[in-house]
Amino acid sequence: MLNNPFKIIAERQRLEDEARELEAKKRRAKKKAHKKKIQERQIMVLFTGKTVEEAIESGLKQMGISRMKAHIRVISREKKGFLGFGRKLARVEIEGINEKTAL
Repeated sequence: MLNNPFKIIAERQRLEDEARELEAKKRRAKKKAHKKKIQERQIMVLFTGKTVEEAIESGLKQMGISRMKAHIRVISREKKGFLGFGRKLARVEIEGINEKTAL
């Protein structure tokens, strides 16, 4: 029985930690399922970054494919703007290439 306030606090902390861990597992599973879905469908996905190279690397990493297995299209290059105003991120579209796409 939890009569001691310290035991109550410890039990509450343990339950909160378990809940956080469960939520983290759910997020990881959801992210993994999304990545698998993207790989299966091989759809075009839009990615942004400070530079074109950064956008490409980010996209390839998120899709879980190598540069050799991707069709990359640069939508727009980054713009620096003036004193930070009018700055725009680079945008690229990435599509995975598989046997179905290559044919």
